[in-house]
Amino acid sequence: MRSGEDLVPMLPDMIKRILDEAGPDFSAETCAEATIDDLGKSALEDFKVRWATKSGIAAIRKSDIRQLRADAELVIDDKVTHAALVLFGKHEALSRHLPQAEVIFEYRSSDASGPPQQRAAFTQGFFSFYDEIWRLASLRNDLQHYQSGLFVLDIPTFNERAIREAILNAICHRDYRLAGSTIIRPGLRFTEKFDTRNSSASWNG
Repeated sequence: MRSGEDLVPMLPDMIKRILDEAGPDFSAETCAEATIDDLGKSALEDFKVRWATKSGIAAIRKSDIRQLRADAELVIDDKVTHAALVLFGKHEALSRHLPQAEVIFEYRSSDASGPPQQRAAFTQGFFSFYDEIWRLASLRNDLQHYQSGLFVLDIPTFNERAIREAILNAICHRDYRLAGSTIIRPGLRFTEKFDTRNSSASWNG
């Protein structure tokens, strides 16, 4: 691969990621044991409203849940996809069919080992708790004081849009064929790690 003006050997983990991208899409595959009843209706309704708003297609708001599941390819031939479970699965469904879809929020005031000061675990579809994850993260979003001429402005330590994107990336880009939860850690230096046993997003501003 190219590194600046030079060609350097590609690292094994990078080769693996490239090969994995060419393989079957696990998220699009169906879960043989899951049923349509394993998907949360309120999460699907939330998705429907947001999809209609984002796309500008008013007809989406009027579609029923069955049509929504088909249009979004959440259900194929009456079988639920892994992506549908990750996004909309009920707690019992994920615990039974896809426990590695668990998302854990942890806050530590330092890098020292030991129990975190705050911890919350979510074992349900992402559309059921994405705002709660941000609420927990924003509790650690202290204001910084910025001098601009005569005025002192208060600005958040980290940007909501950037952190929401980091959290979304950690959930969407991990390999759900591997065991391990997705870990969300505010207060540490910003990193995003994917395709590992513990996909994570961490930051300190």
